[in-house]
Amino acid sequence: MGHLSLRIILLTAVLVSVSAGNVFADRIDELEKQINADNYDPASEELGKIHDPRAVDFLISVVKDNSNNSEKRIFAIYALCEPEGPRDPRAVEPLIELLEKDPDNHIREHAVEALRDLEDPRALKPLIVALSDEEPKIAASAAAALGGLAVSGGIRDEKA
Repeated sequence: MGHLSLRIILLTAVLVSVSAGNVFADRIDELEKQINADNYDPASEELGKIHDPRAVDFLISVVKDNSNNSEKRIFAIYALCEPEGPRDPRAVEPLIELLEKDPDNHIREHAVEALRDLEDPRALKPLIVALSDEEPKIAASAAAALGGLAVSGGIRDEKA
């Protein structure tokens, strides 16, 4: 294969990649509009399955924004730990912050479940602290999450 043929193949690959990226970006934009228009059930789930940092960034912003209604935030929480999604580690710290500081106990409870699903070692200490939470549902969810992680072997020490 000559240099010209190789260049054509590489150029074609780049163009296809850029085109696919634009389609992805357009779809992410459309899903963001749907979520902002409170059509968040199917849109959040689909956005959670897209392996693109922009999708994760948007979902994190929805979760952190207390002006959003609880249901919208809960759908975004579940989207961040979507089994078919990227399960981006950047979601862990915002979820821990929700668990520790959010005034809405439903949000906190769902944050516990998401932290369990993400299986990130950073969640261990906040989940252990949540065992003594004054809200019984939070403490029970934390116990169930830690128990589920122990049974599944979900969190492993990175040094081991």
